[in-house]
Amino acid sequence: DQEVLLDIGGTVFRTTFTTLFREPDSMFTSMFSGRFVLQKNDNGAYFIDRDPTHFASILNYLQNGPEGK
Repeated sequence: DQEVLLDIGGTVFRTTFTTLFREPDSMFTSMFSGRFVLQKNDNGAYFIDRDPTHFASILNYLQNGPEGK
């Protein structure tokens, strides 16, 4: 599975496309669908201009589902 770096408001998270695509109607599925031109920053990450405070919780949900399994 291909890894991807996301720079969320200056904090870099490493995950996989499988994790990001776990919810078919998510912003990530749309973002990486090929419909948009995306560029990586100098660190090789995709920048998302949002507060990173709760992003780890979003990744945990995508990785483990709503029940944390």
